[in-house]
Amino acid sequence: PGSELPAFALRTVGKKVKGHTPLALLAGKSDAEIAEALLPMLVQALDKVPKELRAETPLYVWATAGMRVLKDHQQVQPWASV
Repeated sequence: PGSELPAFALRTVGKKVKGHTPLALLAGKSDAEIAEALLPMLVQALDKVPKELRAETPLYVWATAGMRVLKDHQQVQPWASV
């Protein structure tokens, strides 16, 4: 106990990609508005991963406290849009 290695380690490749719209503000927006806010950030992140590694490379999105206080269905809705 206490000496086990983690199952995986997160590593940032290059400069972190940040969105310009707080995720919590996307709750209740249309699919088009959500896509307009999230897709540029996701494309920037995808561009950092070589094409041959994309299928096996996880992408993590860290949300602010504002997103975490939303109800479950409000948290899911933005991701269902993209």
